Amino acid sequence: MGKGRTTTGMVCACLIQDAKRQLAGNGVTKGTPRDGHEYELIDKLCDALPSAEVAKHRLDEILDLCSGMQNLRECIGYAKQMYDKETEDRRTFWKRMAVNFIERRIYLVAFATYVYGHADKDYDVTFVEFCTRHHHVLQTLARDVPKFNWE
Repeated sequence: MGKGRTTTGMVCACLIQDAKRQLAGNGVTKGTPRDGHEYELIDKLCDALPSAEVAKHRLDEILDLCSGMQNLRECIGYAKQMYDKETEDRRTFWKRMAVNFIERRIYLVAFATYVYGHADKDYDVTFVEFCTRHHHVLQTLARDVPKFNWE
């Protein structure tokens, strides 16, 4: 247990390291879009936060690099597959898992946006301050996360 938390920590550390390398001109990620389905909640976040789209693409690359334990991007789809297979009484569990994973993904996109947007300013604001400045976006998403339905 704890694969998701461990992977999340690895991803956050890699984001910070990659941002440092980007500043030095030798970053690992390029911000190349990935093929595949993205969820409406992630699209909303990318539409609302400046630079979130490129940060999300860089995050996707790092998620793939850190996927040895768990690919946080793929967990949402896996929860859907399990949800579809299960009986009604077990579906609640998989729905809750998907909600947890989409919420984690939203915060990772927000964190990636913060990291890549503030690395060159020596992180002049904290992530909490960044979230406070964009509270309207995160509050809207927080309201919508419990209604998540794999769309």
